[in-house]
Amino acid sequence: MDFEVAARLEMHYAVQFLAAFARVKIKAMPDESHKAMLFQEEELCFETKDSPHGKVKYYPVTHKITLEKSTQEREIFLGGKTWNEVIKEMQTFFSEESLQWPQYPEFPEYKIQHGEPFSNHLQEDRTKLTQLFAYAKRNLSQLGFVKANKIQVWPHHFDMAYYHPFSETKGVGIGFSPGDEHYSHPYYYMSPWPYPDKRDLPTLARPAFWHTENFTSAIIQVSQLPDKGEGESVVPLLKKTWIVVKTVMEK
Repeated sequence: MDFEVAARLEMHYAVQFLAAFARVKIKAMPDESHKAMLFQEEELCFETKDSPHGKVKYYPVTHKITLEKSTQEREIFLGGKTWNEVIKEMQTFFSEESLQWPQYPEFPEYKIQHGEPFSNHLQEDRTKLTQLFAYAKRNLSQLGFVKANKIQVWPHHFDMAYYHPFSETKGVGIGFSPGDEHYSHPYYYMSPWPYPDKRDLPTLARPAFWHTENFTSAIIQVSQLPDKGEGESVVPLLKKTWIVVKTVMEK
C-alpha cells in the first residue's frame, strides 16, 4: 500500500468520529445529510454541522480531533490511539455512551478496523490530500450552478459533493473523491442519476472518460491534470464535461 492510499484511509477512518457524533447529536434527515460534514478551507479541517450539543472537528495535517460543547473544548491526537480508545474519550466528554462506529453496507478494509492504532506518520501525504480537498471546494464553487455552502463531505465514501437536481427524480452528483476501491488516487466526477444507458454515452473531452462498471459517471483523474489538482486547471474541463452530462440528462 503506498503512502497516499494509507493517508487517505487514515483520514477516512478519522472522519467516522464526526459521523458517530452526527448520528446521535444532530437531528436526523431523511437523506442522511445530517451526517454530512463541512470542509473549512481556512482551518483545513472537516467539521460536523451545527448542533446545540456541540461540534467535532478533524484536522488531518496534525491528525487530531477537537471536541466542543458549550465552553469546553478538548483535543485528541489520533496517532498511537485505537478507534475504540478515542470513541471512549468522546463518550466521556459528551456523556453519551451511544456514540459508536457508524454502520455501513461496506467500508474500505484497513488495519484500524482490526484494532490497530492510527499512524504517527504520513503527515506529508495527509497534508497533500487535505490541500486537494481545499482546491476541490474552490474549483467546484467556480461552476456557476454549484453553491459553495451546499458542498458537503459524506463520511461513508469520504467524497466532497454537490447534488444538482434536474427534476424530482433526476439529478447529477458532482464532486471530488480522494480515491476509493475503483480508483486508488484522487479524481473528480459527475454522476447522472438515474444511470443512463452506457451503450449510448456521448464522447467526453480527454482526459475525462466514462466509468460504467457498477455505476456510471464521468471521471477526471487528478493525476492527468497539468497541475495535479493543485490549481484551477480542472475548472474548464469540468465545464466542458458538464455540457456533455447535461445533454445526457435532457434526453
